[in-house]
Amino acid sequence: RPVPLWQHVMAGTRMYLFDLCERLFANRHEMLAQSLRAQLREARDLAALRCAGLALLQAVQSHAGEERAATLREQLRGLLDEAPQAQPA
Repeated sequence: RPVPLWQHVMAGTRMYLFDLCERLFANRHEMLAQSLRAQLREARDLAALRCAGLALLQAVQSHAGEERAATLREQLRGLLDEAPQAQPA
């Protein structure tokens, strides 16, 4: 049975967020990185993934500034908006 497109998009988005977390926080802010990783691992639907993405953006804003956060926010908006709002059960 084929996997729905939104699941592929969600998986790719999660991998992108994990990568951002590692590049931005793993070496300097290990506890923050662990918390963000846990949120990403636990995100099983689009709403939870969006919450994890927002947490990552808040951390970026706190540690790297609003300009960097705004750039990432724009990139993530495109990734998260590709998935449908309502997911089949």
